[in-house]
Amino acid sequence: MRPRGILATLAVVMSVSSGCVLAPPDRSAEFGELVDELRSMPGVNGVRDRYSSGFSQGRELRLEVLVEDAATVGELAAVSDTVRSADADGQFDRFTRRLIFALPQDSRFYSGVSRFVVGWGGWQAGYDAPAACWLELTHLYPGLVVDTIGHTPGAERNLLDVYLRTGPTAEAGPAGPDTLTAERAITRCLEVGGPGGGYEIRFRLDGPVVELAGSAPDVRRVLALHRVLAGLGGSGEEYAVAGFRMDGDELAEVTVAAVPEAAGVAEPDAEAVLRDLDSATAGAGVPGGEVGEPRILVAE
Repeated sequence: MRPRGILATLAVVMSVSSGCVLAPPDRSAEFGELVDELRSMPGVNGVRDRYSSGFSQGRELRLEVLVEDAATVGELAAVSDTVRSADADGQFDRFTRRLIFALPQDSRFYSGVSRFVVGWGGWQAGYDAPAACWLELTHLYPGLVVDTIGHTPGAERNLLDVYLRTGPTAEAGPAGPDTLTAERAITRCLEVGGPGGGYEIRFRLDGPVVELAGSAPDVRRVLALHRVLAGLGGSGEEYAVAGFRMDGDELAEVTVAAVPEAAGVAEPDAEAVLRDLDSATAGAGVPGGEVGEPRILVAE
């Protein structure tokens, strides 16, 4: 039997050793230098930073770079590459790292921040089109509805994720030079980096998520289908449409999910969903005519 003193000493040594292993080295000075450098770069209006290395709050480095109204894609790329260079030797590897470009926006609908999300590993060629899309939308329209645009290189497909925050959601809305409607936003993204430019676009509106693939669709048809599908749910509201996918102007897929409040309701039936869709679109005046028979997917 070991003496208690030896066991206590071993416990202390193990505790100290474990703390040394788990705790990352202090990189606050290096992080502060990086923040100062970014604040002096062209196109940058400020930096909101977060450095956390504690166990309770997690190990996180967050850079939210506030960009100037006239910032360019090249200036965003330079900032991203500067962040990568500062971490070339892996000194920040043990932290969760986030780099976000942001532009505070005020519209007649809300006040908020439009964000373009990128990785920490330097500018990628795949960022150019999404960044251009984001800058175009935020610069051209004070009545901003873009919340976040992000793109992740290396994914199975080139996917441009656009979060739209709209006033009259997915409606035509008042047509003024200071108002960005969903129709204008989608059209502009298609022009800059949409299916014709090698990207599939996923728009997150209020209601179903819209995915666009193939050739550029008729945006009026997309939004008309969005309005119809947002209200689809069967006679007893047994399900809701979570999203739909279009291949050009063709409605290719519709994803539905059972409504949690509908206790005892079975999994949505694909044939029933198709019947509901035919009935809902019959008099809706959807541009482009009939919707055909899209594939019905049931979300788990």
